[in-house]
Amino acid sequence: MDSKSCRKCRTEKPLTEFYVRKSAKDGRYNICSECDRAEAQVRKRLLTPEKRKRYARTYVVGAYSLTLEDYDDKVTRQNGVCAICRKPPVRDRHLAVDHDRRCCPGKTSCGNCVRDLLCIKCNTALGMIGDSMDIAMSIHNYILEHNLQYFTQ
Repeated sequence: MDSKSCRKCRTEKPLTEFYVRKSAKDGRYNICSECDRAEAQVRKRLLTPEKRKRYARTYVVGAYSLTLEDYDDKVTRQNGVCAICRKPPVRDRHLAVDHDRRCCPGKTSCGNCVRDLLCIKCNTALGMIGDSMDIAMSIHNYILEHNLQYFTQ
């Protein structure tokens, strides 16, 4: 079988026109890549910045046991900026909720261990070092050392 029919456009196309899907019987999606791209564009247009913000805030509220008012209060207290780098979130992103991973190690929180709001970069960095003070200090010393070398040359 070298071709299949696209479920969306109902056109017979070669298998190379379909993305790979290991769980499918023939190993390919049932929508051709062209229709899939067109569908993705429509979804992207429908998801306006306001809708993305509302979704993000709804997710944040559900995953971290916060009310929308709690989240908004934190944003206001932090003047809409990240608690670490003091910069506003990029484009239409939201400030991520940071929580103490010793209390709740997963992506959700009980609500008692919520700390502050962070931009995506700072939240990712903090997660990558596992809240380790030793690693944070090593990073600090590394940057300090290399900045001093740069300015003394």
